[in-house]
Formats: sequence, structure tokens, C-alpha cells
Amino acid sequence: MHHGARHVAGHLGHLAVPAAAGLACSCGGTGHVEAVASGPAMLAAHRRAAGDPGVPDLRAVAALARAGDPVAAGVLATGAAALGQALGGLANLLDPDLVLVGGGVTGCGEPWWGPLRAAFAAELLAPLAEVRLTPGRLGTAAALVGAGRLGWAVAG
Repeated sequence: MHHGARHVAGHLGHLAVPAAAGLACSCGGTGHVEAVASGPAMLAAHRRAAGDPGVPDLRAVAALARAGDPVAAGVLATGAAALGQALGGLANLLDPDLVLVGGGVTGCGEPWWGPLRAAFAAELLAPLAEVRLTPGRLGTAAALVGAGRLGWAVAG
């Protein structure tokens, strides 16, 4: 893990992507991938687009998308494509063997994974066409496990 000179490296969510142009990010900036691809951002986008503030969470949006709801599917596809574009750009920069994607959004299923993989593949340079994009095994626990391991390493 690269932490950077100021220990803030790795904030993928704060890369700019065209799909997030003008959208407010939780950091106070605008246009970051987090503003369009995070779970809270996609839930908010669905509530706006569907005019239904009663949708309780992103799992419900994903269920609607899997059932064929075009608004839900479009919201997931937009967020996933923005993230895929950012990940593809990073792959072009870093030349990894594998890209793992973690967090709760990965549980949205094919309505999210399909557009993510397509955008990722479209962004890759030809020599990187075989780079695999796959879900991490830790799911929503990834950040907690990583923080625990980092704390253990620092204390150790």
C-alpha cells in the first residue's frame, strides 16, 4: 500500500470524471467519481430521477434494476461506468495484474458489474486488455480489515 508523502494517497473517489461534472463531492470539491459512483450518490440520483424519496437504500435500487426498472438500471450504469473509466485510467498508469473492487456497491449485481467492466475495458490501452477486474472477498469489511492490519503493522 502506498500512503504518499502526506499519508493521503489512494483516494480513488476523488479523481475527476466527466459523468460527475458539476456534482458536489463529500470533500467539498466537484466532479469527483465519488459524487456519481458511491452508494449514497447513486441512491440520491435514483431518488431524484424516479421522484421516489421512499427507496430505502442502494440494495433496493439494485433490486429494481435487476427486475428491469430502467431508471434504477440507468443510475447504476452511470455510476459504474464512471468508476470503470477511473479504474481503467489508473490501470493504464500503474499496469497491474489485477484490479480488485471492494465495498458494498459491489453487491449490486450485473446491472452494476456489466457497465463497470465495459467502461473499464474501453479505457484500457491494448497491452492491458487482459487485466482482470474482480470483486474483493472482504466486501463491506475491507476498510475495517485494512485499517486493523495497518494499525497492527504500526504498533508491531
